[in-house]
Amino acid sequence: MTDLKNQSRIEIIQAMRLFAAIGITIFHCQFLGNHGYFGVEIFNVISGFIVVYSTENKRRCSWFLLKKFIRIVPLYWTFTFLFYGIISIIPSISVMSEAKPEYLIKSMLFIPFTNSRGFETPILGAGWTLNYEMFFYLIFFLAIHISHKHRALICGTVLTGLVILHSFFAESFIAQYYTNSILLEFVMGLIAFYILKLLSRIRIHKTSRFILSVIVVVMVILLAVNETAYANVARCFRLGIPAVILFTVLICLNRDKEFPNIFVKLGNATYSIYLVEYFTSAAYKLFSANKNMGIRFAMLILCILVTLLIGYFSYKIVEIRFGEWIKRKLKVSR
Repeated sequence: MTDLKNQSRIEIIQAMRLFAAIGITIFHCQFLGNHGYFGVEIFNVISGFIVVYSTENKRRCSWFLLKKFIRIVPLYWTFTFLFYGIISIIPSISVMSEAKPEYLIKSMLFIPFTNSRGFETPILGAGWTLNYEMFFYLIFFLAIHISHKHRALICGTVLTGLVILHSFFAESFIAQYYTNSILLEFVMGLIAFYILKLLSRIRIHKTSRFILSVIVVVMVILLAVNETAYANVARCFRLGIPAVILFTVLICLNRDKEFPNIFVKLGNATYSIYLVEYFTSAAYKLFSANKNMGIRFAMLILCILVTLLIGYFSYKIVEIRFGEWIKRKLKVSR
């Protein structure tokens, strides 16, 4: 069987992360209306896949939750404090967020809440996905310690069970939040790992791979673009299923393909890029208001480039260096 731990697989995952982050930036800029937030589903599916992939070696599981905490929390808190300071001085810059101390504390502790404006969003709006991601990591961490061999099955079963019980928590906002069907997108990522293990035995000619990849990408994009046509279907199905199909097929069909190094480097930085774009897209909306389409498009390209540049340096300077410093202080093994 072809080993899943193939460098080209990592490269295509990073490339997918990059394009997902760009899609979310376009969505937050509202350049194409509501299109673009499909990138969130890509991120969730990848997260589900990666946790199984990265814990195949049992010896690397000891520090799983702490490593995730070190990677996610310091940078998230940094940008949350920064955005809190900005909206404290210029409240009008954010339609959704409010600079209240209790909201800041809840945001930092991944406690969901509805603010006085009626939005279910942390101080840094992009953090809503991190609430689910941290919850997913916690469940997976517990599953590892119950049974390393069956960690994905246990985690997937627990998350699916919570979603099934969603309607029983009508009186608890937090319980309703953490039993949302979006959790199933992480389960899809868990399943994708084992599907790819089976598909890795199949040999497909390179030309056929390319043609099939193009067909799948076009089909999934059309589904995502027209997802409002079936808006009554839960988001995890109308967007999560296309996301896991896209992810699984692209990895399977492009397992030997090398990607430009810039895609991989920027793909590595997508967490920083994802947080940075909340600031740059807010600036875009502020300065592009009442401009014609040509100017708005030029400003969108500039916004994306600035987001990628700042995100990359944030990744190299803050995310990597600060994260390594914390690991050394806590003596966390690699």
